[in-house]
Amino acid sequence: EEAYDCYDQVDVTELVNEAAFWKWRVFKLKEQKAFCAAKLEKYDKAREILESLFTELGSLSCEEAQEDVVDLEDSVTLVTQIFRDQALLERLKEIVRKSDLDFLYKDRLKIDSKGDSK
Repeated sequence: EEAYDCYDQVDVTELVNEAAFWKWRVFKLKEQKAFCAAKLEKYDKAREILESLFTELGSLSCEEAQEDVVDLEDSVTLVTQIFRDQALLERLKEIVRKSDLDFLYKDRLKIDSKGDSK
């Protein structure tokens, strides 16, 4: 609960203004907040945060995604183990492909070597 509350106290704008290349930290913060919410059984809030993050990540160009998305471990766990939602899974797969992170999650997300779903 304390970690979840601390995420709300982070000034995201200031974080990005400190260094634009830290944009990945903002994405990670949102992902971790969703993960914490799910662990606290605040499933609706977790889904809301995750869907918002996926919308934000989905709007990035491939170049931006490859630069600013460093890992999606918590998202993979949320989608495959907690929500088990096909629509969220497909959105996540697209983000993984765009971010060129297929090699990290291909087995867990069932993505073949061509980037297609199995």
